[in-house]
Amino acid sequence: MRNRTGFSLIELLITMAIFSIVAISFTVVFIAIVNVQTHQSSRTEVSQQSQFLVQQLQYYIGSARLADMSLDAVTTTLTLRMSSLTLDPAIVTVASGTVYLTQGSGAPQPITSNRVSVSSTSFTRHFNFGSSTAYGTESISFSFVMSENTSNTTMSYSQNVQSSAAVLAPVPKIALLQQAKAEGNSPSVTALAASYGTMNEAGDLLLALTANSTSSASVSVSDSAGNSWSKIGSISYPAYNEAMNVFAAVNAKNGSNTVTAAFGSGAGYASLFVYEYRGAATASSFDVSSTQLQAAMQAPSSGSVTPNSPVELLFGATYNGSTSEIPSAGSGFMFETSSTVTHVFAEDMDQYITGPVAAAWQYTNTTPSSSVLIVTFR
Repeated sequence: MRNRTGFSLIELLITMAIFSIVAISFTVVFIAIVNVQTHQSSRTEVSQQSQFLVQQLQYYIGSARLADMSLDAVTTTLTLRMSSLTLDPAIVTVASGTVYLTQGSGAPQPITSNRVSVSSTSFTRHFNFGSSTAYGTESISFSFVMSENTSNTTMSYSQNVQSSAAVLAPVPKIALLQQAKAEGNSPSVTALAASYGTMNEAGDLLLALTANSTSSASVSVSDSAGNSWSKIGSISYPAYNEAMNVFAAVNAKNGSNTVTAAFGSGAGYASLFVYEYRGAATASSFDVSSTQLQAAMQAPSSGSVTPNSPVELLFGATYNGSTSEIPSAGSGFMFETSSTVTHVFAEDMDQYITGPVAAAWQYTNTTPSSSVLIVTFR
């Protein structure tokens, strides 16, 4: 009987088959483990990026002074007005799956990585107005879908995120969005033009405050958007040869806009200041006004008016060509405008009306002359 020294063909085939089955099993298990790790990594990446984006949106919304968006209207762009002029406005947009933040005149900066893609973004502004205050609570609800950027679509993970944040500062019912100015430091000025930094929003209230050193010179206002302007307040001080006017355009048209003030013969050392307010009535928004000439006063005032609506915007201005001192705004007012050319100053505030109101100013020293006015809007 002969001894066997090797495997038979059948035994070799059986061995190879068993080895193949074991190898395939290990490969299947390995692939499953890799897929689980990949899927878990995808979930982690999307989860972390989603949480970071939510935190960034909540931070910038909370830091804003107001949201520059139509009330209760869904939009894909978040526009915030900031207190700092260098950071105003702050705009959040999405392009090619990346979320960008633009602050002021700076370039857009990405706030999500290229490892994820963001889509289906929506932002909605809400404003809750109390019945006993001129200020309300503004908040933004937002949502987005975030997915991992991967060529393996079967293993890509996506997350639908919904959240909200409140503007921490009290927001006026009628809120100032932006302002601009132009001045002519010359004894002869025929026209001045001031352009808004961002597009006007449809339905907003536009104001123009003009001042010039010739009290008898005529003034008219127009703009490049085709809005209709009306003079609603005017005061002149012939003894000091100065004049101040307020013009308004209600229910503004949407778009970029340049406002021009045309001055009649003899006007000089002129100023033009323009403002855009959100929240005023789109028709018959102007309510009441008052003007007053005062001399030798430390606290000049426009004189009192009694508005006819529960909450109104109060806009006050003073022209003092006799002193270089900059006054303080009246109690509750926000100082908005200062001019070293015509020494014109403007202030505003929203107020819950409980009786007569006035635009007052406070100088440290007694000022020889002041032209003061107030106009109010529903």
